[in-house]
Amino acid sequence: MTQAESNLETIERMVAAYNAAATAGLSAEETAARTLRVFGEFHAPDVRWVEAPTPFFPSGRSGGRTELEAAVRGVSGLLSERRYTLVDAFAVADRVAAEYLWEATYREDGRRLRIRMVTLYRLQDGRFTELHEYPCSEPPA
Repeated sequence: MTQAESNLETIERMVAAYNAAATAGLSAEETAARTLRVFGEFHAPDVRWVEAPTPFFPSGRSGGRTELEAAVRGVSGLLSERRYTLVDAFAVADRVAAEYLWEATYREDGRRLRIRMVTLYRLQDGRFTELHEYPCSEPPA
């Protein structure tokens, strides 16, 4: 198996683990704990993260593991039943580009959220060392 094929397999495993971590009926705390375990498995300790500006964070966000963990806790408190659907992905050497449909339910009122997202990854030894996320919110269903 080539490095690119292995990295695509890592993306598929991460999506399955993430979806299993954020299922319906879990508290915000349990969802965050499960998601952080997934992040621990797939993100290198020195991961670097950049998220493009969104309506939620007009200046964008960036940082390392600490900032990613804070984002997980915030999202887990706000949203439940989060799910990635991998639309497309391709890899070259240590880089992967993946397109997702990311869906979730607002805990407060049950509204659904849909976000199209492209994430550019750099991997080393099967773990993410860099993530550049480009989310694009869709209007509510």
